[in-house]
Amino acid sequence: MPRFCIAAGDHDCTVPYPRSVQLAQALIQVGGSTAAQLVIEPGEGHQPDFDTGRLEQFVTALLRATIGPGR
Repeated sequence: MPRFCIAAGDHDCTVPYPRSVQLAQALIQVGGSTAAQLVIEPGEGHQPDFDTGRLEQFVTALLRATIGPGR
């Protein structure tokens, strides 16, 4: 099972963030504690509004944990 990186804004009207919480919980229940990582972006709406700098760090850490450090 692949690892999932889930990001959600707590002011998202397109996909309310509790749905992302439910998804992460379901993935963790099936795949274990490392199956999904969830970040809730405070004050943000849907994806185009996110602070990409913070998310870049989040995604980079997940990739390093999953496939190892870059060269």
